Amino acid sequence: MHRKTLEQLDYYRIREEISGFAVSEEGKAAILKREPLTQEKNEEINSLKRLSSQWQKAIQSKNPLKLQSWGPVAPFIKLLQADGTTLEQEQLYFLWQFATSALDLYSSIKTCSSELSLKNLLDLVESLPYSSLEQTVSTISRIIDKDGNLKDLPILREIRAKIASINNEIKVALKKYTSDASLNN
Repeated sequence: MHRKTLEQLDYYRIREEISGFAVSEEGKAAILKREPLTQEKNEEINSLKRLSSQWQKAIQSKNPLKLQSWGPVAPFIKLLQADGTTLEQEQLYFLWQFATSALDLYSSIKTCSSELSLKNLLDLVESLPYSSLEQTVSTISRIIDKDGNLKDLPILREIRAKIASINNEIKVALKKYTSDASLNN
């Protein structure tokens, strides 16, 4: 379809409005990139219609799915495959939010899939790397709390105590050098 036709159909305005319902900035960006599919992509259109219908059932059920938001993970997710990769605390928290959200969604869809006939949606969530997501949540949960704050770990207390001790030694040494008259000449 030509851009002019899409503008006359208000496609871009509607797409923008729909993107406001995304739970992540990355989801919103993906929606905003979407262009209409043509009849040549009929199978994809039908597949997306089935998924959409099942999402609607799940969201409008008596126990609706609750989607949680997360911060951006796409910029660093591929970097995690390399050994020795380090993340900032905020990135770690975003990854925890993403993995937790994916696990909660997986669990919710698995629970209600037979009752609501969500086969396609279930197939989609079963393609998630469930054990990797569980391991990610477990590992990150040992380091940060649910608000993204660093936990008070014994190793961190030990490091803080060591830093305080070294600072104290430096202060004592500086005081000795600055107050000892024999060292002033």
